[in-house]
Amino acid sequence: MISSYFVSDNTKVFGLDTSKSNVIKANKRGIIATVGDASEKLPFSSETFDIILMGELIEHMFDPDFLLKEANRILKSNGTLILTFPNLSSLANRLRILLGYDLMHFDVSLKNRHGGHIRCFNAYNIKIILNDNNFLVKKIYGSSVSINPFRRTNSNFGLILGKFFLVWEICL
Repeated sequence: MISSYFVSDNTKVFGLDTSKSNVIKANKRGIIATVGDASEKLPFSSETFDIILMGELIEHMFDPDFLLKEANRILKSNGTLILTFPNLSSLANRLRILLGYDLMHFDVSLKNRHGGHIRCFNAYNIKIILNDNNFLVKKIYGSSVSINPFRRTNSNFGLILGKFFLVWEICL
């Protein structure tokens, strides 16, 4: 749970999860967590948070615009949204398509599920949807590139490539 790294005496960290057991685990780590569904109105007052972290969430949403509108509502003015998502245009996905394979992290059927992703994003279209929902995108960067298109790996070289390929992608 990445949120637990931010828990301190001076910082309150809130969480939302559909799983009751995950909420119990989060509460044990000092996170003020509640059971809820991010596809519905978020159970927080308007202009509550300085920072919102949505890690690997938006690609699971049927209506990502609704989620972003809700995030905008509960975020204080001049607040920060940190959003992570699998990059549809990653080098690994480009290689997989070239070799005739399916995309990493995206399901082709309910039978062979990889993670329940129903939306695909890259640097180009994430910026559009964020701008459409009144967010000012200050920085977009890649985290890593896996040299092996069939397995996720993280390395220093992969981190450098991730930044290079994302910058290249934005400039298209």
